[in-house]
Amino acid sequence: MKEAVESVRLAEEEKKHQAATEQERQRLEQQKTHIPAPAPDIVPAKYPVWMKGGVAICALLVIALLVYWASSGSHSKKPAAETQKQEANTETPARATSTEPVPSEPQATPPGDHVKAQSLKPETSAQSTPTRPPVEAQSRALTPPMAAGGKAVAHAPQFTDPKLEDLYRRAQAGDSAAMVDLGLAQEEGNGVAKDYQQAVNWYRKAAEAGDVHGLYKLGAMYENGLGVTRDYQQAVNWYRKAAEAGDVHGLYKLGVMYENGWGMTRDYQQAFNSYRKAAEAGDADAMANLGGMYYNGYGVENNYTQAVSWFRKAADARSATGMNYLGACYETGQGVNMDREQAVTWYRKAAQLGNEKAKKNLVRLGENP
Repeated sequence: MKEAVESVRLAEEEKKHQAATEQERQRLEQQKTHIPAPAPDIVPAKYPVWMKGGVAICALLVIALLVYWASSGSHSKKPAAETQKQEANTETPARATSTEPVPSEPQATPPGDHVKAQSLKPETSAQSTPTRPPVEAQSRALTPPMAAGGKAVAHAPQFTDPKLEDLYRRAQAGDSAAMVDLGLAQEEGNGVAKDYQQAVNWYRKAAEAGDVHGLYKLGAMYENGLGVTRDYQQAVNWYRKAAEAGDVHGLYKLGVMYENGWGMTRDYQQAFNSYRKAAEAGDADAMANLGGMYYNGYGVENNYTQAVSWFRKAADARSATGMNYLGACYETGQGVNMDREQAVTWYRKAAQLGNEKAKKNLVRLGENP
């Protein structure tokens, strides 16, 4: 009986176990084959038709604007580059516009005139130029072409004076004095058409041949800007060579450059020394300027007596500048007794030689020039 009960109990437990196993198996099967339920459909928001059209139009406008910018940018770059290139090609060096130096005024000035060591003032050129332009290349271009044997090949100018034809032949043959004379004729237009460039050409040939007058005249052309671009440093260079070669007026002009600071640093002491040497050698213009240095106390102690002495020497040597200065000293009583009659006399003599300041002084004193 007891064994039967035990058997029944075991059978029931076996069934329970099998049922639990089957349930576990079914649960696992369901987990493996389980598919999540689809999420509910998301229905997009519905917009009005006019709004959709507006968005499309805006998009088209933006695209058109981007295309326009792209095309206009590509076109504008080229002209800008071309403009820069043209500016680079056409740009010229800024000229160092050199204002013509103004000679210093005296410390004590007689009425109606500035008594000073004054140079023959360079003519004002029509346009401002660099201080040191490339003038050498320009001047070489004026030289007639050379044939075999080193002789210049050039057509003779049309001379109105037959004497110049012989002068031309001698200059072509290498006569430096004839070169200077021919240059002077073309500079002044005497017997031939005025031609500053050809005058410079002949002066340069004479200078290169060692002619002292050619050295001086070439310096003068550079100082005044005739036939070449004005260049004070080149003027100083040729005046110095002329002075070293014994040209007295070249020495005087070197003093002018020192006094005014043209092409070099202003140096009154050097100017005074140059004037004194040239004056002692008999240059009338140097005498007048040396008197001006004594009058103003430039490079030497002020001395009116010495000033009058040199003004008188210059006047006796027919220097119109010296005559005018001497008249000013008589008018003001500087270095001499005041004497209006003597002042008028010397002013008139200077005016007769073409001195414009003397003419103005006469008018100021109520006298006829």
